[in-house]
Amino acid sequence: MTGLVQPLIQVGERPFDFGVVTPLVPVAQYAEEAARSMGIRTCIALSGVDNDVEVALEMIRAENVKLLATRGYTEHILRSRTTVPILSIGYSAENFFETLLPYQNSGLAVGHLCFPGQGGKFDKVARLLGIKGYRLEVEDRDELDDALDEARRLNIELLIGGLGLIGRARKKGFQGIPLLAENREVVWQTFADARSMLAIHSISAARNDFIRTILDTNPNIIMYCDADLTITYANASAAQTFAAVASDLTGRALSELFPDIDPGICFSCPGERCEPTLLTDATGREFLFEQRRITLQDDLHGLIVSLSTVADIQKKERKVRQKHLVRELRSVFTLGDIVGESAALREARACAARFAASEAPVLIVGETGTGKEMFAQGIHAQSARAQAPFISINCASLSEHLLESELFGYEEGAFTSARRGGKPGLFELADKGTIFLDEIGEMAPAVQARLLRVLQDKVVTRLGGAHFVAVDVRVVCATNRNLLDMVRAGTFRADLFYRINTLILVLPPLDRRGDDAVLIARSWAARVGVRLSPDALEALRRRVWRGNVREMLHVLERARTMRPGAVIRDTDLLSDEELLAGAGREAGETRNAPESASERGELVAALERHRWHRGRTAAALGISRATLWKRMRRLGLVSAGRLSAARGS
Repeated sequence: MTGLVQPLIQVGERPFDFGVVTPLVPVAQYAEEAARSMGIRTCIALSGVDNDVEVALEMIRAENVKLLATRGYTEHILRSRTTVPILSIGYSAENFFETLLPYQNSGLAVGHLCFPGQGGKFDKVARLLGIKGYRLEVEDRDELDDALDEARRLNIELLIGGLGLIGRARKKGFQGIPLLAENREVVWQTFADARSMLAIHSISAARNDFIRTILDTNPNIIMYCDADLTITYANASAAQTFAAVASDLTGRALSELFPDIDPGICFSCPGERCEPTLLTDATGREFLFEQRRITLQDDLHGLIVSLSTVADIQKKERKVRQKHLVRELRSVFTLGDIVGESAALREARACAARFAASEAPVLIVGETGTGKEMFAQGIHAQSARAQAPFISINCASLSEHLLESELFGYEEGAFTSARRGGKPGLFELADKGTIFLDEIGEMAPAVQARLLRVLQDKVVTRLGGAHFVAVDVRVVCATNRNLLDMVRAGTFRADLFYRINTLILVLPPLDRRGDDAVLIARSWAARVGVRLSPDALEALRRRVWRGNVREMLHVLERARTMRPGAVIRDTDLLSDEELLAGAGREAGETRNAPESASERGELVAALERHRWHRGRTAAALGISRATLWKRMRRLGLVSAGRLSAARGS
């Protein structure tokens, strides 16, 4: 490294994390000792008394260290010349005690020549020793006249300080003692502080990389601007979108991308989040411009900008409309199509039938896979609205603004490329019929507020519109979340909750429906043309289905795919857990001999309790017969005699 005084001590390999600059050989030696002991990759440079600042700046430039330690004038100057954190190899209290102890209780006036913020320990030691201590702060080591004039005015008889400052004071006729701080403990403490800061830096860097990766892989255009609307960050999508305007967005004014932008719209909105605005960029493309103010400690810090091209919005809307058109035209389930004869299901069907005769809003609550939409369609099919549209939308599948557009529609001119004549929302399309809002708990607060207005006033206002459209729609909502807890937590509007929960239908999970699993499986088998063996039906009835009917049906479909045209047996009913975790678990058990021995003993005991009957043993252990057979073979429990007995069980 050009400019660094030799010898240059390097601990560890590049890149170095920590740099030390000192004119004192003992300090450099202590630093090398501490760096090797603590395993910190460190570059240590011996400087001269007059070129220490230049050496430190060259180290920062050439080695790109994360932290740098030095003292005195170098420390003072570097804090304003670099963004790299500077640690002080400061003077210890022991240094001051050793220097001032001979003058204890003498009443001697002693001045400490130091740089701003570096004299705290001297003040305390001087008071303890009964010495008149004065701190004489110096901004530049070559400009001591003001400090020395102050020393003369205060009749200071002795000066202490760093070697460079005291040397210059002596040339001016002052008596001075240099603080030759070569304290090993101070150097080691500096390295301990550096190790802590580097650990924090590593955590922070990993977190920043994680956040940056998320932002850069986000398909949305995201930028951050400071209070002057200068771009300080742009994700990969933003850089790609505006590559023709600027090769590097960082440091550019937002107005370079959007010449017609009014800075007032960015900071004039009453809340932190402002209403979306349509803007045209320098190349003539239209964007939906969304911004959110960032305020830290009551001071405006900057602005997060999110952009979506109007063309992309329209493309997404077309996909959503096509999807919902297909769902609207498909046949509707009736309550009679819901298979099951358990008491819990019969009660749910009876309750749904009573709700069908009412016009009040219905809230269907149940775990994933319990058939919430089937019940919603059944209620509609048995109601007086059966001949009118039934429209379903999943509130979790769309962004806030797309959901608003789909539910409430928009007027012509709401944005530049809006459809001529506007677009009716799903509430208008469902007029006289039923709208099913699935996963209502995922709806954004702004959409919740608009939905509440529709339920209260029975009218819809399209986006960008000023007139009301009367609608006569029955609302059925569904969720697998506890909305009451969300109301208490403030994440779901209480007034909306009490609007949609007039009638509450709680659907039972499959494990509370007795033999319904068998009935559903038989109905499915008849529909797809396969056969289920008695042991398969028993396994279906006995197993706990965390995903309820949906999980059971996809396990059956998996078995049908793997054994086309054959009878499905219990060994074919492989759960997700068995497929994804079984192989790794059994491999681990094979490698662990003590665990295998323990498992073998437990399995033998279970088999003996059930007289080596494989079906009953598997049921008692809560596993399939196929899994039990694999374990018996792996653990050497299938002898010739037991093999024939097991095959017959």
